[in-house]
Amino acid sequence: MKPLYLRLLVFGIVLNANSANAQQKFKPFKTDLSWGFVMPDGPGTRAGLLVAAEPKYAVMQSLAVGLRAEGSFGVRDYTVNDGERQYDSDLKRALSILGTADYFFTRNTAFRPFIGGGAGLYFTRTEVTNAMEEKLAEAKSTVLGAMARVGFETWHFRFGLEYNFVPKTQIPDHYYPGTTIASKNGYLGTKAGFFIGGGRIKKKRHRWSPSE
Repeated sequence: MKPLYLRLLVFGIVLNANSANAQQKFKPFKTDLSWGFVMPDGPGTRAGLLVAAEPKYAVMQSLAVGLRAEGSFGVRDYTVNDGERQYDSDLKRALSILGTADYFFTRNTAFRPFIGGGAGLYFTRTEVTNAMEEKLAEAKSTVLGAMARVGFETWHFRFGLEYNFVPKTQIPDHYYPGTTIASKNGYLGTKAGFFIGGGRIKKKRHRWSPSE
């Protein structure tokens, strides 16, 4: 019984040490830098590119708040007006400034899954053309929107999926006075990047001195 007890005791000590080592503490300030692809809502769409920067502060080890600035470029959308006429719509630019929050499920440096979200302002510019590439209308909008995301971090790298809930833009149709063209602005973003700061806090080793 004694050898078995000692083995269990040693196993418990090792397991506890490994668990303590996995649950690291991290520095509160960091900045995420991400790139990726964006897929707008609606049929007939084509993927575009996006770039984002997001400074953050960890109010708790498992909760970080931040401010996301993101731009998506070269996004094409497909619009339908009253279910009758169809247009090609080029979303030349979409910029957004959002307050964000991320919740991390672990404090393991090698793998930290998270969920998050945010809300703020979206600045969109839409140019509507017909099948002959003739410009029919152009509009800019500033609207309130929201974002939900999931992903994970591993060491200083970050990967995630984000869906942006952005209201439609109603564009006056100059060819048909009194009617509008509804252009969808919501989009799904696939991101990969890294973050600066936010590294693991190294534990200070106690050094023995003769005075002790």
